Amino acid sequence: LAGMANDAVVSCVSSYVQADGSLAANPVFRTPAEWGTVHIADETIRPSANYRIRG
Repeated sequence: LAGMANDAVVSCVSSYVQADGSLAANPVFRTPAEWGTVHIADETIRPSANYRIRG
């Protein structure tokens, strides 16, 4: 999960999205069908920020 490059606060969130939408240190491997739509919520995430997901 990577944030906006020009925002030092969220330029890099070094975490992996978990199946429940939380962020953690270890990756979760699932197929696209298994992932479906995941709403990410964590204290690191800023509501008004844009994020780019790397897969």
